Amino acid sequence: MKKRDCARCGTHRHIRHGFPDGPICTTCFQQATNTHGACHQCGAQRMLIGRNPNGDPLCRDCAGIAVDFRCGRCGHEAEIYRKDTCIRCCLRDDLAHLLDDGTGTTPPPLRPFLESLVNMQRPRSGVTWMRRPAVQNLLTGLADGTIELSHHGLDQRPEHIKTVGHIRELLVASGALPARDTTLHRFETDIASKLGTIDEATERSVVKSYLTWTRLRHLRSLAADGRSTEAGVRYARQELTVTINLIEWLHATDSCLAECDQTLLDRWIVTGPSTRRRCATFVARAVNHHHITNDCQIP
Repeated sequence: MKKRDCARCGTHRHIRHGFPDGPICTTCFQQATNTHGACHQCGAQRMLIGRNPNGDPLCRDCAGIAVDFRCGRCGHEAEIYRKDTCIRCCLRDDLAHLLDDGTGTTPPPLRPFLESLVNMQRPRSGVTWMRRPAVQNLLTGLADGTIELSHHGLDQRPEHIKTVGHIRELLVASGALPARDTTLHRFETDIASKLGTIDEATERSVVKSYLTWTRLRHLRSLAADGRSTEAGVRYARQELTVTINLIEWLHATDSCLAECDQTLLDRWIVTGPSTRRRCATFVARAVNHHHITNDCQIP
């Protein structure tokens, strides 16, 4: 295939389409098939694939283009992609195939996601994007349930972090997933590394249980109601830091969390900043659940 100058953009490249106004490159052709509006000559609202000598947009008939771009399925004028079918209808077919839950249909929670993708401004971009194996695997997994349709479910696929991030954004934008509270998510992500600084497995489990059932449950409830978690996360972060500090201090005094008594607790409180009192709720819960054997408390 010889290279020629495109009649519209002037770029010297391989030419795939010949129109009355001259040879058209693929990029200009795709741009034309995605342009709709009032024809400069007849005024009809159509696909403006043609151009007059002044460069004004024209419909196919007014431009004298013989090729019919009307989709055999939806009837709209658009780029015909395969078998007399426009690229948007092909995008719908490809998505429906990937989002099939095994019964020949798309699961109801994913239907808004499908429709938002089908209606994207540049359907060719969607068709190209779906050729990627990572995209296909993730969409298929969401449809058949192998991947839970939740932020947590998507977090379990760190091997495709960029693709997961893009799909997550699309799911949220379509309403298939609620918006994620980024402040809370960062805290949840940081917890594992923080807990890793606690050497003793039992004590690590006690702190993790407290965070899960007391702090995170409350914060997730706030996020689910659409309320801000910033203040709560800020407090929880400091509380976690103070709690870890208490455990480290106990170890330094040849003791441990289970052996903590009021004397040790009082000494720790008076030898440090006032923020140490912020682990009072943790201590109270640890006593109630017998993780601390002595009946002690932070006043």
